[in-house]
Amino acid sequence: PAIRDLPQAERWYRRSLELQDDRDRLGRGRCLGQLGTVAIERFKDARSAGRPEAELVGHLNTAVGFYHQALDLLPDNAVNSLAVTHNQLGAIFDTAGDIDRALPHYREAIRYHEGAGNLYAAAQTRFNIALALADSRRVADAREYARAALRNFETYGAGAAQDIQRTQQLLAEL
Repeated sequence: PAIRDLPQAERWYRRSLELQDDRDRLGRGRCLGQLGTVAIERFKDARSAGRPEAELVGHLNTAVGFYHQALDLLPDNAVNSLAVTHNQLGAIFDTAGDIDRALPHYREAIRYHEGAGNLYAAAQTRFNIALALADSRRVADAREYARAALRNFETYGAGAAQDIQRTQQLLAEL
């Protein structure tokens, strides 16, 4: 927090983007993703400060734009970056209350996480989907995702004890 400076972060990510070779799709895509993250942080700050709805939506739209540009550039084999980008888009649409636009991105994130062998990240995404579905009163679907998340977390044993407990609590509430 002491060195957090979003304008400076944006300036340096834009500078990095300028310096990337046009053929470096991975590098350019990652820079765009980081610019999306800066926009999300601006949204969070604005929301905490009680800024007007139009300003909040503007930050989310900026983030969505950067993440879509990143998706257009990221190579097919950049599975971790693709997973993170899709997860971020899912989270943005979830935050905006648009579960129907969030779900396809969350599902793509799961697909990429599983393709990379990262069942823990896939479980986290499934848990987030369960929360979003529960908030949308789609309880049966939320249960399915929570159960799938729990199965993934359980493969990590004691290393995921808190996640297992949190998921079991969610299932009990559903």
